[in-house]
Amino acid sequence: MKHIVGVLVLLFGMNAFAVREVQNGGGGVNSSGNMETFFSANFKLQDDPESPENIPGLARLINEIDSMPIKASVKGLLMASVFPTMDRNYYRVKGGELSQATRDSIYREYARMMQIPVSKVVLFAATGPESKITVLMKEYYSLKESEQAAILLHEGLWIVSSNLTYEQVVSLEVDAQAYFQDHNNVQALYRFATNLGNVLADRTLPLVTSLAIDFQRKIAPMDQGGSLQTVKLVDLLGERYVDCMILHDFSNYKTRVGDIDYVRACNQVISQNAVLRASKNPKSLYYPALLVYMGRAGHVDLLSRESDVVHLMYNGIDSNYVEWRNNLYVNFQEPVAGNRMDLLIYDQDQRIVGRVRF
Repeated sequence: MKHIVGVLVLLFGMNAFAVREVQNGGGGVNSSGNMETFFSANFKLQDDPESPENIPGLARLINEIDSMPIKASVKGLLMASVFPTMDRNYYRVKGGELSQATRDSIYREYARMMQIPVSKVVLFAATGPESKITVLMKEYYSLKESEQAAILLHEGLWIVSSNLTYEQVVSLEVDAQAYFQDHNNVQALYRFATNLGNVLADRTLPLVTSLAIDFQRKIAPMDQGGSLQTVKLVDLLGERYVDCMILHDFSNYKTRVGDIDYVRACNQVISQNAVLRASKNPKSLYYPALLVYMGRAGHVDLLSRESDVVHLMYNGIDSNYVEWRNNLYVNFQEPVAGNRMDLLIYDQDQRIVGRVRF
């Protein structure tokens, strides 16, 4: 049975990020570990799959993924897609390379499809998503460690989802490599999280990552409230949104529909605050990410500590409300899993009074 094969090629004479990927139904891998067809060329693989310690770049990739400020569940998904097991194998081409005739045939076909000279095509790896087999070509072993890590991630993404497009995989791989090579390139990390969130249908992934980056870089107005990962609620979402939610009497609604409609109306105020805050804090990634989140998901809620259907309320003296509101803060902790982000809300006495749900 034929499976789609992803083949990575590098354009010589360009920078390290100038990579492109092509999928073609003519390539395939069978369960015995032999290429069935590859542009009508058959070739054998090494008898035994490569062990983790013999795959250069793998340890670097695992460490890079582990250090990323993304959800643990997403880290697990990515790591499982690249780490060799009984069900996930890497092979070298037997003899270390293809025959020159086979290589020339493959290169000519890719050059034709990509409309580039044959001399600019290099083959590094190929993956069968269903068989979970990756073939590593001899050229792979001559790359820099960061490039090898990026290619392994590229190949692993086909395991995460065989329905990914060429553009999605290359975009993720390019941004990942940019970040691997320079951890100060937080824009690349944010783009990676955003595009990965699109792939996984997780709208809060870029929001989580942007907040984590802002906290790590101590971008104002983060790091308030006496902790390394706290921020005032009004700085997170804006005074008008907080007032819109807390000062409203939700007990007037007889149905859940009316409640939800009002929350949606309050949500429209958040974008105003996000734009104003982004203008004042141009280095922040959170506020632009919040704008994107509101445009795509458009739902933030202030909930009580005990219930998912009861909103946060103020029960004190009216004249003390503004001081109470302005001293509410959230403690940011990266969610472990799920496509929501819940942050606990504390008052000035460090008592938990509610939750923010994205």
